[in-house]
Amino acid sequence: MKTIVITRPKEDAEKMAKHLQKCGFKTLVEPMLTIESIKAHDKALTQALQKKPGVILVTSRHALDCLVRLSASQKIPMLVVGKATALEAKKLGFIHVAVAGGTVGTLLTYAKQHYPAGARLLYLRGEDVSVDIAAELASRFTIDEIIPYRARAARSFSTSLRKALTQKNVDAVVFFSLRTAETYAALAKQYSLTKPHQQAQAITMSKAIAKGLGSMRWRSIHIALKPTLESVISSIKQHVC
Repeated sequence: MKTIVITRPKEDAEKMAKHLQKCGFKTLVEPMLTIESIKAHDKALTQALQKKPGVILVTSRHALDCLVRLSASQKIPMLVVGKATALEAKKLGFIHVAVAGGTVGTLLTYAKQHYPAGARLLYLRGEDVSVDIAAELASRFTIDEIIPYRARAARSFSTSLRKALTQKNVDAVVFFSLRTAETYAALAKQYSLTKPHQQAQAITMSKAIAKGLGSMRWRSIHIALKPTLESVISSIKQHVC
């Protein structure tokens, strides 16, 4: 049975692990990021919602948790990245949810094509982003940008992962974000555990994420055909056998 290391935040990783286990894989949940709400920004988020934005922009389901916690209006149209986030939004009761493909680039394009110039948009994001969406849209729309959560990077590998790597019992490691890949690569170096990865495969959601692994040597690196959970899982099934 092949062992897959899942580096997503805990809740996301556990959901993915259950799916992979049903497909016949052994999994090891090893979050490289821990999501924390920034409750000090709750007041700013409430005030932004009171301005009645025309649409809420969401690039991660973690922003949805913050909206629900504050009992935000679920009638406000929402534009999200990814089908999984859209499904989660609908489960939480948000009524009007549009999906802008699977990347920040497709979200920017969708917003410019579908919303009138001057419209007020509410953009919810984490502390660290790879693309400044607010800056990209500021010339066309009125943007309220709120940071309701942060992602803290792991500072260590678990004992279970260190043991699995030492015994060469890891067949693949899955990466969904650049910061996750960079954090994992740094910790592998810190623990002098880069060499075992020469026998393992890296599965990433994009080329940019793969670059975050730096100089680490792997048996092979596979990039999902699309930046979606479904495509990543398909890549695992195809290459880890």
